[in-house]
Amino acid sequence: MNEVLSTKNGASASFSTEEILIDLSSIGSFENILFELTNIIEQSNLRGKNVKINFGDLSLTQNMVSSLQSVLKGFDISIKMIFSSSIETKIAAMEVGLTVSGEKPEIKQQTAASDSIIETQKDEDKLVDAMNNVLAGSHEIVKENTLFIKQNLRSGQKLEHDGNIVIIGDCKAGSEIIATGDITIWGILGGIAHAGSKGDYKAKIRAFRINAIQLRIADLLARKPDAIEMEKMDKHNLFTPEEAKITNGEIVIYTEY
Repeated sequence: MNEVLSTKNGASASFSTEEILIDLSSIGSFENILFELTNIIEQSNLRGKNVKINFGDLSLTQNMVSSLQSVLKGFDISIKMIFSSSIETKIAAMEVGLTVSGEKPEIKQQTAASDSIIETQKDEDKLVDAMNNVLAGSHEIVKENTLFIKQNLRSGQKLEHDGNIVIIGDCKAGSEIIATGDITIWGILGGIAHAGSKGDYKAKIRAFRINAIQLRIADLLARKPDAIEMEKMDKHNLFTPEEAKITNGEIVIYTEY
């Protein structure tokens, strides 16, 4: 059974044998967030621990998230994951190297660390135009609730988002991407990719070259049979974009010309 510590203002911390989840989603202002976080730390033995924090739909800036990190580091506490439904908070957290998720937090959820860098809102049109030029023929990328990242995703990194994900870079073997919408990679896709994770059978996965160990769209699963070592190849000269989508009940990879 999990132990729960609650404050009179609505903050809480859930403890299990494996994880600690701090819920600050009902706290209104940043000053109160700092107060309640400090209150929880003082009432529990969190020194030297890794914690997950749920902010719900609260919007935090990069400076706010950095301040929270500094407070926790002063107690020798590390942030393992941030849960948030706010795009602003997700971007702020990932800009300072934190793993983020839009999913509802669960005390036993396991997630690898990530340090992706997010492009700012003013660059969205440029990134979408670039992706549309490279991946000609794909349906329009919806900008609403789309997460834009300009960085390679390394082995062991996991990225989750409630919406579409667009990555300018390669996703190495051992990485994992989960999106409720489409996944678009301006580079080579290795590792695991799961589009339409909440049951969207119309979701698609696109990349310069799909070399993923596992592809999933909604509840369907497929493997890429001809895995090769991409780092030894020049993707700009050899590859044309590929798109994976569901056709006749199966995941099929198409080459876009």
